[in-house]
Amino acid sequence: MAKLHRPGRPGDLPDARVLWTRWAAVAVATYDRDQEREPAHHRYGYWLDDDGLHWDDCGCTWWVFKWYGDGRAVLVGEDESSKVKTHEPAIDLLAGAPEWLPRQYVQGLIDDYMVGCVYWFDEGAWHRAPYPDGLADDGLDCGISSLTTREGAVGEIAERLEFDATDAGMPELCDQLLDAAERGTVTENVLRSFAESMTRLTEQHYPGDDSRPRTDDDIAAMFTLARRAGLDTAAWTGTLGVRS
Repeated sequence: MAKLHRPGRPGDLPDARVLWTRWAAVAVATYDRDQEREPAHHRYGYWLDDDGLHWDDCGCTWWVFKWYGDGRAVLVGEDESSKVKTHEPAIDLLAGAPEWLPRQYVQGLIDDYMVGCVYWFDEGAWHRAPYPDGLADDGLDCGISSLTTREGAVGEIAERLEFDATDAGMPELCDQLLDAAERGTVTENVLRSFAESMTRLTEQHYPGDDSRPRTDDDIAAMFTLARRAGLDTAAWTGTLGVRS
């Protein structure tokens, strides 16, 4: 897992398109049909819905990543390692934020004492509010660092699917999916091949495991998510379900 600065810096994050495709690929790879039926406040893991991409471990960390068109995006969330909420004097997390940023939405989360940091992507770069010199951590490292590298994303897929990231064949399989996601070449056949190979690896490494193989409906649902996230095209516009 990559180690980011504490507190985080905008340069710690990869390009927003790369972060998005990597995050979305983890959500697709770890799709769970039962979790899809749960309301958002009961969900955990990685998923995609109308509010964007989510990562929530139901305890220590939660994050939302959403595009706002024209190459603009917002990353907001909290890890328990963040010292922002308890810092005195209070830190204005929206200082310097552009006019397009959804202030009512983000400020509502801040007012509800839910936010450890806010980053926004605009004009090809990440930004955040200035921090006081004494702030020890904003939670970006513990919360998001695994998604800043391919290796970290592979580890997240492995953990969610109850593999060890060093199991023979597992890293290569996940890396192939992540590569297809970043290039915008995910197809239903790519996902079917991924799922079938994952089943074979499960039988190879964990022969007593009783996990359910992916069904045709699962594959179709995974591809629907991939299309919504733009993983099937290089012409994605940064708006869910919209292509140029």
